[in-house]
Amino acid sequence: MTPSPDTGVPGDGSVPAAGGRPDPGAGTVPESPAVTGGAPGVDGPEEAGPGETGPGPSGDPRAPYGWWPLVVIMAVSLVDRLESSVISSILPLLQEEWAFSDTAGGSLSAAIAITGTVVALPAGYLADRTNRKNLLAIVVALWSVITLGSAVAISFAMFYATRLVLAAADSIDNPSQVTLLTDYYSVAVRPKVLGWHRMLTFAGGALGTLYGALVGGFFGWRAVFYAILVPGLVVAWWCYRLDEPRRGEADRRAALAGRYSARTASAEGDVGRGSQDAAASADAVPGMTQPPGWPAFRAQLGTVVRIRTVVLVYSGLASLFFALNGIFFWLPTFYLREFGLEVQVGGSLTAGITLFGVVGGTWAGGIMGERWHGRLKGARVVVGAGGIIVGSIVFTGALYSSTLPWQVTSLLVAVTFMSLAIPNLQAAIADALPANQRGVGFSMLGIFITGGAFGPLLVGAISDATGSLAIAFGILLVPMVIGGVVTMFARGTYEGDAARALAAAAEDDPHEPTGADA
Repeated sequence: MTPSPDTGVPGDGSVPAAGGRPDPGAGTVPESPAVTGGAPGVDGPEEAGPGETGPGPSGDPRAPYGWWPLVVIMAVSLVDRLESSVISSILPLLQEEWAFSDTAGGSLSAAIAITGTVVALPAGYLADRTNRKNLLAIVVALWSVITLGSAVAISFAMFYATRLVLAAADSIDNPSQVTLLTDYYSVAVRPKVLGWHRMLTFAGGALGTLYGALVGGFFGWRAVFYAILVPGLVVAWWCYRLDEPRRGEADRRAALAGRYSARTASAEGDVGRGSQDAAASADAVPGMTQPPGWPAFRAQLGTVVRIRTVVLVYSGLASLFFALNGIFFWLPTFYLREFGLEVQVGGSLTAGITLFGVVGGTWAGGIMGERWHGRLKGARVVVGAGGIIVGSIVFTGALYSSTLPWQVTSLLVAVTFMSLAIPNLQAAIADALPANQRGVGFSMLGIFITGGAFGPLLVGAISDATGSLAIAFGILLVPMVIGGVVTMFARGTYEGDAARALAAAAEDDPHEPTGADA
């Protein structure tokens, strides 16, 4: 392999150190025929696609690039969500300064959703065609600077406009984050990796709520936004220092490992050597970068919407985020109105419920998804959909409790069950999508999830009409239960869709041996 023109990382088997750079002191893997002379029946290895690089083995087949890329991408989600989620905790302070209604407050979230929807598909287009780590670096850097606009806003209209621009930046980087993770890490650990990533998104939301409540309560809401600039720029630099993996690399390794193992074991009685040759051959396959232009993009959209598992799981995640966004956006205000708690206390309670419930549920869901995968039909779908349904039932009882400790405990349990869906349903989507369709596929998921920002608008409107946030919360639980039931139907299609996606990763592989070679 030759050095990547973007990163200069050699394909010599050296181990990427933190930041994606090779460690000269790291060991190398033993050479195999696929490394020195190509896979059976092939003249030699091919170079990576433009801007892409093959990994130097890290010693862990689950993470050929090491675990630093996961840390960096999680940091992107953390700072992004931390900034965007402060709104819920400082909303009473904003209403005090600019005197707008609950409906206007809810419309802020809805307008952000509309902006995110507009840029979601272009973001997927870029994720499947450009250098994703550079795209992340640029977007995060710009987003960090634009955040200051919220701090200096002199009117609600100016504040509103700044939030819309930030929403666009958030939607642009999301597909690149997810597709990078699916290429950095093996299929086996996909639920955990995507779960940890999404967990940090929610953790960032909880920490943002807490941060906004404390800083906004003691120093004023404008002070909340000033401290975001430096962490954002640091994370942008980390993104720039990462290596760009080839699209579909993890899927290709999984598909080829099985094929080579079976064929080599039959011919030589050496299963281990066949797996090694498969992994090495996967390193040599060029990236699955999509061609530019509308025809290719239209074909991608058609491919995604025809995958039944993906469409069904979209519905479950959309209903989940619609309800959770609506409830947790208004929960600090609910505690203020119903229990007389101060902004700092209500925001801290909301943050604690979100943080511990989401972290615990995502951690448990990742373990369940990995252990049950292959043992129970459609395990990732069953765990995810089941968590939504059970969590919704518990949530219903919690919202109408008149005792604060009991309500907080019940909400914590409900959020934990719902969070089982986060790693498993995301992994199910990634499994069912062909590797070179994931940018567009996850951008479409982003549209569904971003539509959940209309939840706060609905809650605000119902609250104005009925005078009760609790009634508004209860109405949102109905679509959540329906979404969980609909998602469960994906159990019957998941296995077939996932198998086809893996097969597509090796279908046009020039290193796939012919019948004469096998």
